[in-house]
Amino acid sequence: MRDETQHAHSLLALVWPAIGAQAVLAGSKTASGSAEELLRAGRFAEAENALTERLTVRPGDAATLLGLGYLALLRNDLDRAEGRLSGALQIKPS
Repeated sequence: MRDETQHAHSLLALVWPAIGAQAVLAGSKTASGSAEELLRAGRFAEAENALTERLTVRPGDAATLLGLGYLALLRNDLDRAEGRLSGALQIKPS
């Protein structure tokens, strides 16, 4: 399990600077606020819903995949985090 966590964190470290943290959350508005506002308020499920909704509209958006990967890491869902972060890296390599 430790190797999986380390691998997911390594992926995040590679992808986050390449795409930019601001790009992850920009444009993910819901009735209750942007994904950034929701994340800062600790409303992770709602932030994830906003990003998931954006992914259906823009399926190849690396920033959205990065945000979803980050949220999966927060939930300790390492398989999903790795999938989302790897997908973001394939779309926009560092």
